[in-house]
Amino acid sequence: MVILSQGGEKFRDAVAAIILTGEYGSDATIANESDTALGTPIAASIKTLANTTSGLNIQSTHELRSTEANGNTLREFALQDSALDLTRVITTEVVKDATKEIITINTLTISIN
Repeated sequence: MVILSQGGEKFRDAVAAIILTGEYGSDATIANESDTALGTPIAASIKTLANTTSGLNIQSTHELRSTEANGNTLREFALQDSALDLTRVITTEVVKDATKEIITINTLTISIN
């Protein structure tokens, strides 16, 4: 079977439609597939994502302004749907304060083999 380009784009659009929010956490344990959520979520960092699509790529942009999530140590990040964390990544540690604006850009590629 061959998945046509337009079929791949349908898969991409379906995945993009469920990636709604992003959130930071402060846990630095190694991420693995059996994780079900951020180790230590930071509620003040939950933001609606700006998603764009191109080809088989989904780009999600999460922005924390200088007034948001201050006083927290950011160590992990997740893309989320309305109820679940879909991804988890450990990031470079950032102690968030009013002098910092953090923009996180995630690119997911739908691979059809």
